[in-house]
Amino acid sequence: MATEEEKAELKSKVSKLVDQKYGGDWDRAFRHYAAKGGSGSLVEKDDLLVLLEDADIGNWMTRGAWADGIIEELDSSGDGKISKPEFQKVLKS
Repeated sequence: MATEEEKAELKSKVSKLVDQKYGGDWDRAFRHYAAKGGSGSLVEKDDLLVLLEDADIGNWMTRGAWADGIIEELDSSGDGKISKPEFQKVLKS
């Protein structure tokens, strides 16, 4: 489970990425990362690793752990993937 400091870092850096690269459009950002793996409607672990790298979160050694923790925390459906509502619920709060 992530610490409050880690959650704050994640939200801050992802918000900054969405603002700078996608003009603050969370829908556009989600579609971009969901399309990476081909599904277009879900962010999978590999997609999340790209998002984390783009947001400058972690490094090549720690991003896998970050991704696993994020999926564990956000994935309310238990499918190992992040849906748009799951993505927005936490990161936009």
